[in-house]
Amino acid sequence: MIALRRLAIFSGAVLSIWAQTIPEETIAAHAQAAQAAEKRNDFATAVREYEYVAGRLPQNAEMRSNLGVALYFDGQLASAVRAFRRA
Repeated sequence: MIALRRLAIFSGAVLSIWAQTIPEETIAAHAQAAQAAEKRNDFATAVREYEYVAGRLPQNAEMRSNLGVALYFDGQLASAVRAFRRA
């Protein structure tokens, strides 16, 4: 049990480090893809792209707010409210 707990802690640490090493350009490309999807009224794609960005930049209120807007227009009202609250 202790080994399993250590593995879980180690895995969480590795994932945190990995998330921090994602190139800024990659995150920016996803943000741009989300904005382009919104312009095409493709809100399902916008949601996926904003979720990617928000997951890597959890303190970015603008991305969480944009995610909320995309969720709203995609008809996911309860999820939109949660995204706005987290923003």
